[in-house]
Amino acid sequence: MALVAALFTQISRAQAQDHLERKAVSKIAPFYPEVAKPNRIKGVVKLEIVVRKNGSVQSVKVLGGVRS
Repeated sequence: MALVAALFTQISRAQAQDHLERKAVSKIAPFYPEVAKPNRIKGVVKLEIVVRKNGSVQSVKVLGGVRS
């Protein structure tokens, strides 16, 4: 277990350092489904998004969500 924690800490530090050098190429407003508006449906969706070096999206995976 300690080995896993040590590896995770090293990866997190590397990602944090890279994060300081990265800048958003563009931002797109999220899509809100028409059926959700009149029913006042809202929630949080957790996504895993892999972004290529050029800023384009390589893949998107839905990890879960909570509806309120």
